[in-house]
Amino acid sequence: MEADRVVSAIREWEVTEKEVGEGGWFRMLGIFLMRKSEESFERDLKSVREEIKNGDVENALGILTHVREELSKARKCGVGMVLGAVVGS
Repeated sequence: MEADRVVSAIREWEVTEKEVGEGGWFRMLGIFLMRKSEESFERDLKSVREEIKNGDVENALGILTHVREELSKARKCGVGMVLGAVVGS
């Protein structure tokens, strides 16, 4: 069963890494507005990889959940800023 969790964590990491790499205009704007950087997400993904290597799948999944939540929040923040500017003009 542990092997299944490791494989699941690796797949989740790959999907999240792709999400970070693709960025997108709204997400990039949101990351900027949240005073974060793409590098911070990349550091988190590196930590996930290390946690998986060390066998701490629970911690790896926790970090991945946090990263995905932050990416979602950044996208919403970017969209909100653009929509606010459009509606406000």
